[in-house]
Amino acid sequence: MLARGDGSLKELSCLNDERVAHAIFNSNLTIISGIGHETDVSIADLVSYLRASTPYSAAEGVTRDRRDIIQKRASHQQRMAMSMNYYFSKLRQRFTNLSHYIEQRHLQLELERQKTQLIHFKIRLEKLFKQR
Repeated sequence: MLARGDGSLKELSCLNDERVAHAIFNSNLTIISGIGHETDVSIADLVSYLRASTPYSAAEGVTRDRRDIIQKRASHQQRMAMSMNYYFSKLRQRFTNLSHYIEQRHLQLELERQKTQLIHFKIRLEKLFKQR
């Protein structure tokens, strides 16, 4: 934020310097200017990302944006947490379903094995009775 309040046009003339304008325009930072009073306009104001009418307005805009960003971040975090909870809930449900399926399948296989074993015992018993 580039801010300067109270001052004559002569005192603010440094903000009309071409080198300052190039530095602001070519900056990798977002420059918000709040120079002088509402009627004062400098070249620095014109090349800044955003011009506020007074230094106070510039500071107010920056803090408001910061609050908005913090609120949006909190909202995004809350939505992300809800999405993750939903996703993990679905994974738990799927795991439970698969566990039940495996358990049921295991029981079925065990029953089939015992059934086969009983059939073999039956055949052996029948053979034994036929032999006597």
